[in-house]
Amino acid sequence: MKKTTIDYYDGIHGPVLYIGAKNRKWLINMKNAVFKLRGGIISKIDFNQFSDVEISGCRTFNMIKATEEITPCVKCRDNMEILWVQDDKGLEYTLHLIDHLLVKNLMGHQLLDEDEIVIELSYKENSLDI
Repeated sequence: MKKTTIDYYDGIHGPVLYIGAKNRKWLINMKNAVFKLRGGIISKIDFNQFSDVEISGCRTFNMIKATEEITPCVKCRDNMEILWVQDDKGLEYTLHLIDHLLVKNLMGHQLLDEDEIVIELSYKENSLDI
């Protein structure tokens, strides 16, 4: 089974964080984690802890839920740690996007331009992975 790739790089229009999900199970696991984060069941999604993932261009990639003190953003810290902060609306949109990818088996993307970082989530099932 091919691994999901998470790659942080400097694109033509600025920094890009590309998440290329290669199998349905990984995408479902991401959806479940976002659902738990939105509901307060977990406080952080650490994408380095997902199975079958290769991360390049950054050391860590985490998602947390926005609070009164922490507003929605995407940041790359000096030590190449990516932090994606989403509010309820953003988490709901992410869940919707993942559902769309699962149902339609299409590529999709989510753009977060507050800090000029583009996050693209794509999904392409390999017929050998079913």
